[in-house]
Amino acid sequence: MDSEIHLAFPTPIMVGRLDRDFTPEELAFINEQKNNTAKNYGNKTSVNSYVLNSPELKELKEYVTLFIEAYVQTVYKPKEPIEMYITQSWLNYTAKGEHHHMHTHSNSFISGVLYIEADREQDSVWMYKSAHNYIALDPYHCDELNGDTWVQKVGTSDIIVFPSNVPHSVGKVTSDKTRVSLAFNSFLRGTLGKEAEKTELKL
Repeated sequence: MDSEIHLAFPTPIMVGRLDRDFTPEELAFINEQKNNTAKNYGNKTSVNSYVLNSPELKELKEYVTLFIEAYVQTVYKPKEPIEMYITQSWLNYTAKGEHHHMHTHSNSFISGVLYIEADREQDSVWMYKSAHNYIALDPYHCDELNGDTWVQKVGTSDIIVFPSNVPHSVGKVTSDKTRVSLAFNSFLRGTLGKEAEKTELKL
């Protein structure tokens, strides 16, 4: 039988890698934030929830913003000019035996994570399909067509961005090194929708 499979309405996840090492100034700032953390569900997070507004991370903020803008241009291809900007940004510290619980990011359009310290052999982020499966079959092979989860290996300097409503989590750290990640939310400025269709929104 001749046939083709087309992926209609897939969830796009964009993965990249910072093409330089973190500077001593950036690492010093990130390590300093360990002294002021709050308990999260399974790990610790920085009390400072606007870390990318700090002068020490100015270049990282520019990089993250460009990465998000590339995602939006590649995926959404907006007709009207759209400006993406970082809203909140914070640091996660996950020690041996700790994890990052499954969650989504409210009041955000595109979210993501830049990994400051991670082991690609052991660390990964798990993405979950949010739609309910009304029929559950047990597949002999899981892939992007039938799977409920997507596992993305991550290492130091990796960056991953995705729609903020995608549920995601990170498993337990098994090594003695603390996994450090910089998470961020974003929103957009510009004209959305169409005036004639009564969907126009100017932000």
